[in-house]
Amino acid sequence: QRFGDLTVGLTEGWWSFSDKDLRPDYALLAEDKWLDLLASMNFTEAVALPQGEERKGVLRTQAVILARGPLIPFVFSETAPTKEHTPFKGVSSMSSQKQNGWLILADESGVGKQLAQLFEANEQPCTLVHANDLQSNPAQPEDFERVLSGIANTECRGVINLWPLAAPSLENASLATLHEAQYKTLGTALHLVQALATNEKLKSPRLWLVTRNAQPVSLEIPPLRGVSSESLLIEEHTPLKGGMNINLAQAPLWGLGKVIAMEHPELQCTRIDLDSANAEQAACLLFDEIQNADDEDQIAFRNGARYVPRLVRSAVKIVDRRSLIVDREQPATDHDLQSTIHDPQSSILNPQSSYLITGGLAGLGLLVAKWMVENGARHLVLLGRSAPNDEAQAALLEMESLGAKIVVAQADVADEARMAELFAQIDQTMPRLRGVIHSAGAIDDGVLLQQDWSRFEKVMRAKVQGTWNLHTLTQHRELDFFILFSTGASLIGSAGQGNHAAANMFMDVLAHHRRASGLPALSINWGAWSEVGTVIRHQQRERFTVGGKSIIAPAQGLMIFERLLRDTPPQIGVLPVNWAEAFAAMGERRNSPFFAELLRGANSKLHRGSRIENRESRIENRESSNQQSATSNQHPASFLA
Repeated sequence: QRFGDLTVGLTEGWWSFSDKDLRPDYALLAEDKWLDLLASMNFTEAVALPQGEERKGVLRTQAVILARGPLIPFVFSETAPTKEHTPFKGVSSMSSQKQNGWLILADESGVGKQLAQLFEANEQPCTLVHANDLQSNPAQPEDFERVLSGIANTECRGVINLWPLAAPSLENASLATLHEAQYKTLGTALHLVQALATNEKLKSPRLWLVTRNAQPVSLEIPPLRGVSSESLLIEEHTPLKGGMNINLAQAPLWGLGKVIAMEHPELQCTRIDLDSANAEQAACLLFDEIQNADDEDQIAFRNGARYVPRLVRSAVKIVDRRSLIVDREQPATDHDLQSTIHDPQSSILNPQSSYLITGGLAGLGLLVAKWMVENGARHLVLLGRSAPNDEAQAALLEMESLGAKIVVAQADVADEARMAELFAQIDQTMPRLRGVIHSAGAIDDGVLLQQDWSRFEKVMRAKVQGTWNLHTLTQHRELDFFILFSTGASLIGSAGQGNHAAANMFMDVLAHHRRASGLPALSINWGAWSEVGTVIRHQQRERFTVGGKSIIAPAQGLMIFERLLRDTPPQIGVLPVNWAEAFAAMGERRNSPFFAELLRGANSKLHRGSRIENRESRIENRESSNQQSATSNQHPASFLA
């Protein structure tokens, strides 16, 4: 410092500063003052590097300070280029001299136009295509093939799909509005991907799917916690504050995007969720993100700040009186054991109330119905599209023998008029409805190149239209619970299940929307169950027991479900996974930032050389000193939610 004062300090103006409140008696600012100054100027994520023990030697008094600047709207000067973007005319719209251009599927709110101007100002040519330019029909993918053929002789850097921004908010929307929104967002995305994947002349341009307020983002994000690779893992979202309005119509695109990323990694499918910023601000955010793209493929912007998701372990603790399931880092206490919900006095189910279960005549819905009767429920409405089969008839007789009154309703949960009629019937003839469990669903698996819109519609019907009917018919009722049976496919993706992931993503986001609105809701991203559901109906056990995955035994799943009826986040997933094995089988996908926290835990455990065991879901047999995993010794299970 003295040498600096002797040399630089002699320079004219060194002591001429006048901002005495900031630096009272010395020209240079201390590190902490710089950080405070940046924060006062609306910079975020300010940090001085190096930190901690790395600050030694010559670096002891040195630092590089990094911070993310506030959003500055782009303003064109009078001398800025005025070249217009290239409209789509059904022919090649980028000349041979124009290389490395962008294809923008432009919205009508102006984001696409503003974004094109930013690219053009940086000498990056664009082709804009508006939906009404094509009169695009998701059932007719030829439109996209024609668009791509027009740019096939150029170096297309990326395709930016802004068409989803046109999907309306669903507040007080009709089923017809919802159906049309899915048709335009998912249908166009499906056929766009098919056209990109089969076009032999394009060199796999990066695909960007852009939505607005389609994802729940809490502005009070807690710090990430370290996790173990063998633990009760739960991906949980912090509840939204202030009842933020989520655009549910655009949400399923994020589920589809996860499967696009798995089936077509060459497209590097990236999802970006904007907030309600105006077109100019939104375009600036997109331009900056696209020009500085990193490995993140799920990004949300809120008030100019950038958010990314991470899969982390939950704090939810499962305690069972019969077989003690504990978190070894947070052992079960005597209070936990005494207050377990196996105690009839603590049951959330009321024998004087009614409960509705869709898909309640088969599979998981029927299994849960029997469990509810065994735990005190006495009035159930079991809904299914078909009449009960022999197995269901036997289960009905068993439940009635326990004193339950069961109403069997044949109906399609997606039929708005029929569901309104059913709810009116419940109100007139049964005790007050206090709970809804939505278990109905259908699958029609196939890789995206084999899918068409009709197959998507089949899967979306129960999960989207049906869920919307249940929401609108109960949003003014006082319910104890509103539970949606979702799937792990919408949480972490599942190749061959693009329609399934999209449909269930709608349920996941609706749960957040309801909770933000003060309504009960829980979406459970279940893994595969043994003895019921897809594994039995489609004989797919092997599919769910490879690559570190396992399946949920009914007794085990019901115990977890029992716990989740209590206070939980709006979304929680339960997947039996040995993460060390799963990451080994994932290949390059394990490097996705989404899995970073789990991968860190798995790697640290393997590096320690310790044997794999189930850390959080361990069963201790009170009659034996032997310990075994919650599933089997061969497949120690981790539950993720």
